[in-house]
Amino acid sequence: MSEELGALYEKQLSFQKELNKDYDLPRADQERYDFYLQYLQDEVDELSDADNYCWLYRNNLKKLKYSEEKRLKELADVIIVAINLAIYSGIDSSTLFRIIDGKIDENYKKHILINRY
Repeated sequence: MSEELGALYEKQLSFQKELNKDYDLPRADQERYDFYLQYLQDEVDELSDADNYCWLYRNNLKKLKYSEEKRLKELADVIIVAINLAIYSGIDSSTLFRIIDGKIDENYKKHILINRY
């Protein structure tokens, strides 16, 4: 696991513990999980809006006030909320990143290797 990614997970875990005064994390919590699942959709919508502005701006279709920093911050929000989903599913950082790594390998085999033959 990347030490940087693990450190980000642990930082968010510490934040959630302090925010909720709940120091028994990560652990499954359906109510908080459901909250963050809905919140993820909100953040994805904000990222989509930022990406639409980016596309329109880059293609000179509209003269908009565009901020790459805003777009990157919206992407960060999506990732942070996804980490919260893991936390409230009871998934620790090692498990999460092992699964992500395995899924990337699976996608590579499915989409890259299979198309070579």
